[in-house]
Amino acid sequence: GGNAAAFESAMNHPEQFISSLKTFVNIYNVDAMDIDYEPGRGVPKAYIQRFIALTDQIKAELPSLILSYAINTSTRNIEKFGEENWKKLSQNLNYIS
Repeated sequence: GGNAAAFESAMNHPEQFISSLKTFVNIYNVDAMDIDYEPGRGVPKAYIQRFIALTDQIKAELPSLILSYAINTSTRNIEKFGEENWKKLSQNLNYIS
């Protein structure tokens, strides 16, 4: 998707992203966020662990924030992410579709 580059930037600079997210949540009283990181060929292997780490940080800093994530509906993309990584990621997400 079109937001892949933005989320990859967030993963490369998590402190800056988390700081901005906390400000946004506090100013606008946001209680939920959908992670719109849906690269057409699935999450690149180089970003899988960074993606999980970013969701770890979001939940650590904003534990009450409801997080959802939708992956492109491709068996290849889902399998590429890996079962263990899905288990790790699912600990940080309220909804996966």
